[in-house]
Amino acid sequence: ERLLLTHEVVMEQQQQEKGGGVAVLPPTPTPAPPPVVSGSTHHQRYPLLGKGGAEYIRHALSTKQPRQVFEDIQTLYGLHLPTDEEQPSRLPVLDLLDLHKVPRAKVYMQLLMHLRDRLVQRIETLPQEELDSILETTFPFIAYEELQDVQMAILRRHTSIPHAFLQQISATPDLYAICPLQVQRQIWQINEDLFRDKVFPLLNQYINSAEFDSCMNEMHVDDIPDPTKRREQNVALQKLVNMIGTSVTLYNMMLHFFRTLFVNTKNLHFCTMRAEILMALHDAGVTAIYEVDPCHKFAWCLDACVRDNTVEPRRIKEMQTYFDAIGGGDPVLGDLAMIVNDPFAAHTLVRNIFNLLCELVDQEGMPRTNTALAYISQLLNLGLHAPAMIEHQNFAVPADDGTLVSVFFPMLAIRILEDMVREDEELPSPLDPDLVAFCEKSPLANKVTLYYVLTRVQAKDVPGVKDLLTAMATPTILQDVSFIQSLITLLIPIKDAQIRTVVIDEYLLPHAHSSLVVHKQLLRFIITVHARLSTREVLHYLQVLTSVSTDSDKLRSIYEMLLERLSTRISEHNAPFLFVYLGLLGQPSQELPTTTAEASESESTGGEVQQQAEETLSAPTTTNISAGDADTSPQPPPIDHPHS
Repeated sequence: ERLLLTHEVVMEQQQQEKGGGVAVLPPTPTPAPPPVVSGSTHHQRYPLLGKGGAEYIRHALSTKQPRQVFEDIQTLYGLHLPTDEEQPSRLPVLDLLDLHKVPRAKVYMQLLMHLRDRLVQRIETLPQEELDSILETTFPFIAYEELQDVQMAILRRHTSIPHAFLQQISATPDLYAICPLQVQRQIWQINEDLFRDKVFPLLNQYINSAEFDSCMNEMHVDDIPDPTKRREQNVALQKLVNMIGTSVTLYNMMLHFFRTLFVNTKNLHFCTMRAEILMALHDAGVTAIYEVDPCHKFAWCLDACVRDNTVEPRRIKEMQTYFDAIGGGDPVLGDLAMIVNDPFAAHTLVRNIFNLLCELVDQEGMPRTNTALAYISQLLNLGLHAPAMIEHQNFAVPADDGTLVSVFFPMLAIRILEDMVREDEELPSPLDPDLVAFCEKSPLANKVTLYYVLTRVQAKDVPGVKDLLTAMATPTILQDVSFIQSLITLLIPIKDAQIRTVVIDEYLLPHAHSSLVVHKQLLRFIITVHARLSTREVLHYLQVLTSVSTDSDKLRSIYEMLLERLSTRISEHNAPFLFVYLGLLGQPSQELPTTTAEASESESTGGEVQQQAEETLSAPTTTNISAGDADTSPQPPPIDHPHS
């Protein structure tokens, strides 16, 4: 009966409009049904839809004979010729269809589909000002699946849906889920919680992308992936852009998420997201948003520098023009700092600072006379202070006492000059303590010095690298993902055993117990170069790594990959400690063969290893953000604010 009589919705609306009013029904009508009156067609008919229609029929069957109920319903709700008679005659075509044994349910359903499709076609051509009235008329029936195409067609075209309808849809999960994206955007503008629920899974997908993360963290690279292609291929980023559409309100919400999450998690991915979402909208031609973002021209210029892997003088002048137009205390400085702190941009600036220093050494110039070096350093210094600037809402360019250009850069230039003239086997002069002191107090000096270390590794300067790494073994540096990953990346193709001993055995391996970053990169090194290592060397490295209390669950996937790659060389017989560490074996039955005294000292009993593995079993395997990470941050001004 529900399928048979659904078409009465249209007829009911026509009668109501002729009567001068519109009856607004709830989405799921449940009032007590009126009795079916036979012999008259002038009483009010109840829409036989959904639960209300089922209750109507159930009530009628409980009070009348079934045959009488069937006849009454056919009389009241069937298709009839328009006539003034007390008992209207049936459409002749129904008798013809009966002779062809076409079920009435099929007839009525096909008629409903036809009328619905015709109505949807009419809706597509209606002017915006008429959509409100037809939405009000049809919205009460949105809960009925057979009619939802009508309401969705109206909502899809409506550019400003009244809040009452948006709130009712957002409070009904089933309706919200099937709404077109155009409607969901309007819902998100009044319901930030629903927007957050949609955005956060994509942010988790973005920050946990292994391929993207690997590319972002490389400091010392020659070939830079084209930023535009990188954005086009990032599925999560493109979905976020599609969610925003042309809504400045949603864009502001998303930027607020990025700022808050960056302050609360210190994850540089959100700096990358701040720059990438703006440039992705630029790539898509969404002028309604990027033209009102005051960071757009600066970000566009910096993106070109990343693409070309160089900061040309003309780019410096352009960025300086945009930068100087922003006054002190302007919150836009916080967003600019995030954009500069994007690892893709920051590493480009570091490389250019070091290259300028090398040019000055070749030309026997002075760092303090080079305006490009001074400006790029100022820019990078701003980015490195982004976390504190946004967290404390102190929007000011970090003060510079001039010692960076007048003292630190000359000291580093002297070291670079010495490397140029020093013989391969000649020992370098002792590292200047003031240089190390600068690295401890200045994030910029630290970044540039770490890049210098990478250049010495690439040059296979064993004594120089040993001298530098000995001085740079601080907890902060050992947690620097970009430096440790870049160090391993440069070391992988090098076959020199001496440089490997300095970097792996003497620098990284002793600190694997205190740094998850070091632990992961050492596993990456073993997996990649295991063919060049003897089995004893592999077992020695693994024994040292598994004897520490690093979270095993966070590393489980990497260890599983290692076991798969080295299955012919590693087993429960020669590496029981590894299987104990992963919880795949009980007490180990044999000692690990070692190659050095240090390896012997670092051995631990099987019980201790097993206990360490159990203590870290509940650690998460990936970085996940939640709604709590987006709390407690001051609300930033919108991008169309006159001072932002």
